[in-house]
Amino acid sequence: MKCVICKQGEVAPGTATVTLRRGECILIFKDVPAEVCDSCAEYFLSEAVTEKLLQRAEAAIQSGAELEIVRFSPTGRLGSLWGSRDIGEWRNALACYWNRIKPENLELERFMNTLDPEYIENLNARDWYVFLHDKYFPWKYTRHHWLEANKQHLEEYETTNRLEELLTIKERLLSFDLADIRQGLEIAESVKGLGPAGASGLLAVLFPKWFGTADQFVVKTLTQVESLPERSQILEMRPKALTRQDAVLLIEIMRKRAQELNVLCGTDEWTPRKIDMILWAHRCAPS
Repeated sequence: MKCVICKQGEVAPGTATVTLRRGECILIFKDVPAEVCDSCAEYFLSEAVTEKLLQRAEAAIQSGAELEIVRFSPTGRLGSLWGSRDIGEWRNALACYWNRIKPENLELERFMNTLDPEYIENLNARDWYVFLHDKYFPWKYTRHHWLEANKQHLEEYETTNRLEELLTIKERLLSFDLADIRQGLEIAESVKGLGPAGASGLLAVLFPKWFGTADQFVVKTLTQVESLPERSQILEMRPKALTRQDAVLLIEIMRKRAQELNVLCGTDEWTPRKIDMILWAHRCAPS
């Protein structure tokens, strides 16, 4: 959409710093979800975000603050977003995902976000291994020690001349019933170096309409949703040692939430992958 101010740039989801003044009180809100022009940097706020800004501003004024700088969270804790029927809030929450990606990781993130299964299908044994080694593993394992430890397992395919075995796994990944979460995880976990979390991430980038990443961040974030029927089961999970059954449950929750949002807005824009992106972004959102 063209910017109505400069008439030149395009506006897209992003964040802005918003300054509000009333009398002697100055309030600065950082990381406010907004539609931002890529030319003049003018920003536009949704009604829902504007309302929340004004509510928080009024609370600060009543407290007697003269200068307050806060990092804005459109939903506070995830619990309030999870129960929201405001699609604008969900879209703003999704936009926050991209603002939490480190600049040096953006190129890889965009590549994984637009991954085409047909591209994967056409990879030969060597190229499939290179994709996993140079693209997927660095994307999933962002901490150096995790990456190196898991890469060592993957590299066994090359050092033992078993790349064809890895290719067979790829062929199975591209032919199973996508509705069968457990089977998908079982196949993906057969890749050396992938446990339930890594396997679910691979499924999520290959089939975002069917899978989301089930990892420690999803677990920790979902514990914020006190109304979640499965909360007691989530509280019993060990976030850094998830089982396949844990991953199945988490993906089921993401599928259900995506389906509910699609029914609410009458589209098919919401996917389990987008739900997991929101959960990941909320892992470090202010409460």
